[in-house]
Amino acid sequence: MKIAHINMSDLAGGAAIACYRLHLGLLNSGIESRLFVLNKLSNDSTVIGLKNGQIINRIQEKIDKIPLKLYPYRIPFFFSNGWLAINTLFSRVSYFEPDIIHLHWVGNSIVQISKLSNFNKPIIWSLHDLWAFTGGCHNNYQCNKFKNNCGECPNLGSKENNDLSKKNFRIKEKSYNKIKKLTIIGLSRWLTEMAKSSHLLKDFNIHNLPNCINTELFNIQTHIEINKFNYLPKNKKIVFCGTSDPQSTFVKGFVYMQKLIENIDKQDKYILLLIGKEQNYSLNKTNIYFIDTIKDELAMIDLYNIVDVVVHPSVQENLSNVIMESMSCGTPVVAFDVGGNSDLIKHKNTGYLATPFNQDDLIEGIHWVLDQKDHGLSTRNRNLIIENYDTNLITPKYIKIYETVLR
Repeated sequence: MKIAHINMSDLAGGAAIACYRLHLGLLNSGIESRLFVLNKLSNDSTVIGLKNGQIINRIQEKIDKIPLKLYPYRIPFFFSNGWLAINTLFSRVSYFEPDIIHLHWVGNSIVQISKLSNFNKPIIWSLHDLWAFTGGCHNNYQCNKFKNNCGECPNLGSKENNDLSKKNFRIKEKSYNKIKKLTIIGLSRWLTEMAKSSHLLKDFNIHNLPNCINTELFNIQTHIEINKFNYLPKNKKIVFCGTSDPQSTFVKGFVYMQKLIENIDKQDKYILLLIGKEQNYSLNKTNIYFIDTIKDELAMIDLYNIVDVVVHPSVQENLSNVIMESMSCGTPVVAFDVGGNSDLIKHKNTGYLATPFNQDDLIEGIHWVLDQKDHGLSTRNRNLIIENYDTNLITPKYIKIYETVLR
């Protein structure tokens, strides 16, 4: 069995990490798997990147976004048309002669939606956001027009029925109907149900099957390279938030950390650790510390083990790698009760699900976790991930879907 995965990158971004972990799981199970990407960052010979693919994609991305200039009142969010693609990627995949094409995150003109059927192979599509069944939006921001027909897109600030979202919607509808066999995988229960309710995908086979994680690697550590964190106070609990920039997209939810930041000096129970550089935040606070962006998995595992709680304030979330990784290391997470967060966090059992988007409840969740730290919370976190998301458990389920599709 030969599986060709297609994704933007092998290591950059949540979808890339999830895709690469599945790819490795398949290889270890004896499946002939290849990962085709535009932006190759690893030295893995089973990952096929394109020469200058990232540069070409940047050019195509700029071209792809030209129509958005017609919508000056659009919300500043991620919108992809999928009109263009790199033909070299198609030829590379075809040369491999796969039995199945497995799509992952393919926005930004990685594949040309109107020509997906040219693969002439069964296609499995793992949904990392909503883009596959919308007129271009990766996040819906409370808009449910994808259930019937896009048009008059509120995210574009459009009042025209036959707008850009409607045109993209029609292109996808025609393209999907030409595909030899299309199977959809929702990585969270939330996104699975969204896909089932969508006009574009509701008539296809849709499965709920999550990402996987190596729980032997992401583990509770007793020996941590403490020198990396020797500037942090030893007598306080550490609250960590991985949002890398206060100016990042609204969906990351950093705005909902504002009340916590404003009151951080008034308490002595914990400190707040943020990823980024202090000058980017302009925060004159004594209990806020900063750490540079971490790209090394082992260093990230050390970080999960040294902090007491992770705050993940996203306003829309599929199945977060950060939450899964943190829990696998025994560190509880506080997040809003949105999207697929409830698949991982069991309220007041493995973590805390705050009322969306209540900043007071987010802070209450932090206090609850810190008070529960010595009451089996770490063990319950890790056990949930081992029992439901371990690579050795999830990979055979993907293989079973592949076999079913080929039959």
